[in-house]
This record gives sequence, C-alpha cells and structure tokens, in this order.
Amino acid sequence: MLRDILRRFVHARVQRAKPSQGPLGLTPEQLEHLDHLRSTPAWRHYTQALEGLYQQQLAALLRPLGHDAYLFQCGVVFALERAATVVDDLLSARDHHAKRAKPEQQPDVRAVLSSPFWHAYQRTRGTANT
Repeated sequence: MLRDILRRFVHARVQRAKPSQGPLGLTPEQLEHLDHLRSTPAWRHYTQALEGLYQQQLAALLRPLGHDAYLFQCGVVFALERAATVVDDLLSARDHHAKRAKPEQQPDVRAVLSSPFWHAYQRTRGTANT
C-alpha cells in the first residue's frame, strides 16, 4: 500500500514537468497571438465599441437604483473595465516575467578558488604529496 502511494507520488511529480506557461495558463504562442491581435485595426474598433458600452453602463450606474440593482451594475462596469484591460495586463505580466527570469548563470571559478574550502584543500593536498 505504501509502495503504491509512493509510486503515484513519484509518477505525479514526473508528469508535472510541463513547458513554462504564461499568465492564466496561456502558452507563449497564445500570448504572441494576443500581441498580434492588439496591433490589428480591428482591435481599435473593438476597444471603441467596448468604450461605448462602458459609457452606456456607467450612465446607467449614475441613475437612482435599488441596492441590488446598484451592486449588479457595479459588477457590469467592473467586468467591462476588466475586459478592456485584460490583454494589456497579460502582455505586461509576460514582459515582467521575462525581465525577472534569470539566465542560467555559469559558476564563477574565482569564488571557488578563493574560498576557505579551497585553501584547506590546498593545505591537505600539499601535505599528501610530500
């Protein structure tokens, strides 16, 4: 029984090695497609339509509403704000992650050669050769 649990655990750990994904689980190719979509003329039309809908819903929010209707309208306005900024947020998160990702660093030999362990090794090696 314990062996089965350990086998499943090891199997699950091995399967988790997936290619790096971006924000919201998007692949780098999908993020590139979003970046390309943002640079098309249709994107400008989409944002203009979204802005018009936002203005319409914001005007509805300023009318006298009941408590539940007001909360619903706040949710609608927030959802439209999020829809307008989600692509930019995803791409900025991708760029921020790319800046923070450190390139693979090569070990610095100077740090090893000047360490106390290296000096101790040299002392013991010198006495072993004589």
